[in-house]
Parts: sequence; structure tokens; C-alpha cells
Amino acid sequence: MGKVLKNSVSSIVRVILVTPIFFILIPYTISKIGTEGYGVWALTGIISSYQSFVNMGLTGALIRYVAISNVNQDKSALSEYLGTSFWAYFLLSVVVGIVIFIFQDFIITRILNIKIDITTSRILLISTFIASAINMISGLFKSTIDGLQRMDVSNLILLLQVVISAVGTFVFLEIGCGLLGLAYNLVITSILSFLGNVYSAKVISGFNFRGFVFKISRLKEMFSYSVNLQLGSIVRAGIEPMNKVLLSHFFSMEHVAYYDIAWKFSVKLGGLVNAALTPILPASTEIYEKHGVEKLELFRKKVSVYILSFITPLYVIILVVLSAFVALWIGYSNNEIVISIVIFLIASFISSITIPGYFILNGSGFANDTFKVQLFGTVCNVIVIFLGIELIGFYGFAIGFFAAQVLNFFMTYKFYSNRILNEKGVYKLFCFPRLLLSNLAIAILGFIIVNVFMVDTYWELVLVASLLLVVYLALLRHAKVISPEDIPNVGFLKMFR
Repeated sequence: MGKVLKNSVSSIVRVILVTPIFFILIPYTISKIGTEGYGVWALTGIISSYQSFVNMGLTGALIRYVAISNVNQDKSALSEYLGTSFWAYFLLSVVVGIVIFIFQDFIITRILNIKIDITTSRILLISTFIASAINMISGLFKSTIDGLQRMDVSNLILLLQVVISAVGTFVFLEIGCGLLGLAYNLVITSILSFLGNVYSAKVISGFNFRGFVFKISRLKEMFSYSVNLQLGSIVRAGIEPMNKVLLSHFFSMEHVAYYDIAWKFSVKLGGLVNAALTPILPASTEIYEKHGVEKLELFRKKVSVYILSFITPLYVIILVVLSAFVALWIGYSNNEIVISIVIFLIASFISSITIPGYFILNGSGFANDTFKVQLFGTVCNVIVIFLGIELIGFYGFAIGFFAAQVLNFFMTYKFYSNRILNEKGVYKLFCFPRLLLSNLAIAILGFIIVNVFMVDTYWELVLVASLLLVVYLALLRHAKVISPEDIPNVGFLKMFR
């Protein structure tokens, strides 16, 4: 658990540091380009989703195969896996780039329904594609770093990328470049991130660039595993861009902006959870290669205890202060944003407790199961979205995502139970009445404080959140949900021993 904890901590620190930047940039960007301009920027950004449709799942697969190569101390295999993936992505990017260039006007006017100056729209579209192609190839080198369980390095690169992007955004918008400045900044940041990932992967793994050859045997080997990751990625990734396109046609660019703000808010919190749990994938691969399935269930239990104990109150506290925060953050009260965020956050929490089983299945080579999870979840999402539009309008988009996460939870642990546990009782781990009561107490206390004392400034919100967190930690200690063997001998966690 040592490497997993180290990687989780570095991922959490990275998300904590970059999240305030996100919250600062959105209102600042809107103040410079307007809500409609922000909607256009969010809409052209969906071009980056092309990666999910053409990348063959090699980014995720590479983490697993790098981990296997590392266990076997086979650097030549590592170079071959990386080299094959590199050339496959490079050729795919060229082909997709040609298609986008030829049909750029059709994409802008007929698909995205963008009605601003066509020259500006073309620059936004092409710049977004170039940045996405660079990021896709850069992701291979990040996967190499992650597969070697050096996420402290990859997280540092991601942190620097966000900081550089934020500085660039400020500079370009301040000098009056507007939407075009955001596009230029996106490309520059992607190039710098690519260089950082390449250099770091080279230093850590010691791969040989001369080994960057395309080997069809390696591609077949990875593709036999990654095809399920790819199919799952395709069906999952299509939802968010589809939602934005539907919103642009049936509602307005302002609604695209509302949806994007709510979605990104929940994604940032979900990103904190995902960052903490991403080390599960390479770690489960290593455990599976060395010990088979025997120790995987013990591994899941330990990880899940941490999730339930330390992530649940995070969602509860944010929900308590959410309405007051959004009013301060955006500058006015917007029920469409607040209600959408609430729905997304609840769905995000369900997704977070699904992650251990999901990642262990992928790390153990059962990606065909997780593909089925994504496929049925996406079908559920689409059906509920269209029903939701008819019944409740704008909020139908968020309800669809929520329904999909509920289905994903039950399907994931059904497959996990069949593959790993081989017995009933997989859901017992999530039944902690004392933990539920602790969070209920925090929620009630928080709502009373916020509404009675009319909390309406940032420092008051921070004070309330800090107070609730301290109270929760005290309750958690007495609840004894975490046993001494679940806690490494580090830092403040000693208090639970």
C-alpha cells in the first residue's frame, strides 16, 4: 500500500492546488468574453473528444503493459509498447486532422451550430484539434510514468500545465485577444506538457528512442486488451459533447455555459477522487501478476474504507455550502447551475465508490466486463436524457448521468463478485450505519449554521467547512469505522490507531 498511498497523496495535492485556479478562471473568463463567448469556447472544446473515438484505448492499456514490463524488468518490451503506441497515435492524428480540415465549415455551422465569425470559428476548431492531438500523444508518456507508479512526477507535470495555462489565459485575455487568445494558449500549453512528459518518461524508465519501432505483434497484444477500454471510452465520452450539441439546438448558448459550469464543478471534485484512486490500476496489475486474485479483495477493502471515511464528508460539506458558494463565485444566484451541480455531485459520489472494483477489473485484465458496464450505462444515460428533456427540460441532462452511474455501480460489482470475490456479500463493505449517522449529523449541523447565521462570504464558508470537517474527524474516530491495520504509520492518521 506504500506506493499506492504515495501516489494518491501526490494526486490529491495536485488537485487541491489546481482546483482554486479553475474557480478563479471561469468567472474571470466570462467577464472578458461574456457568457455566450464562454459557451462557444466550451462547444468548440468538444472536438477534443475525438481522442476517445480514435485512440484505441492504448493510453489506458499502456499503463498495464508498462507495469508488467517493469515487474519482468524488460526495458526492450517497454520501448516497443511505447514506440508502437506512439506511431499509431501519430498516424491517427494525421488522418483525423485531414478530415477535420476538409469538413471544418460543416462541423462549425451544421454540427456545433456556432454563429460567430467563420474565420474565428475555424481557428478555434483547428487549434483545439492540434492541442488535442498533442495531448493524446503526450498521454502515452504520462501512461509510462504512471505504469511505473511514479505519479508524483506526472502529477507535478499536470500541476505545472494548469499553472502555465492559467497564466497564459490571463495574459492573452488582458491584452485583448479574446477567444483566439484562449486557442493559442491551449496549443502552447499542450506543447510544453508534451515536452515535460517525454523528458520525464525517458529519465524514469530509461527507454531507448531507437526502440521506437512499430511492431504489429505488440499492437495486437495491446489491442486485444485495449479494444474493450476503447469501446467503453467511446460510449462514455460521447455523452458530454452530445449534451452540449443538443443544448445549443434546443435551448441556448447560455444553457451550454450553465451546463459546462455545473459539469466542470462536479468533474473537479470527481477529479480529486479519481486522482486519489488512479494508483489502483497499476497497483492491481502488479498484485494480480504476482499473487493472482487472492489479495485483490483485501486491497479493495482497504481502499474502499478510505473512500467511505474521507471522501463522503467532502461531498456532504460541499453540498451544505454549495448555494452560497455559487452565488459568490458566479456573482449571482442561478438555480439551473446549483440544481445541476447537486445532481452531478450525487452521481459523482456513486461513481467514486464504484472506482475500486472498476479499476481492479481493468488492472486484472477483465476490460471486457468494464466495457459492458460503460455500454449499458451509456444506453441508460441517453434514454433518460431524452425522457428528461420531455419531462423536466434542462435538468434532464444531469438526471441522465445520475441514472447511468447508479446502473454502473451495480453492474461493476456484479462482475467484480463473479471474477474476484466468487461469493456473495460484495455490498456489505458499503454498509456502515455509524458512518452514515456521522455524515447525517454533519449535514444537519451545516445547514443550520449556513441558514441561521446567513453565511455569505468566502471566509465564512471556509470557516464553516473547516468546522464541519473537524467535527466529522472527531465523530469518525469514535465511530471506529477504520481499524488500526487500515492506517499506515504516517501523519495525522496516527490519531485513529
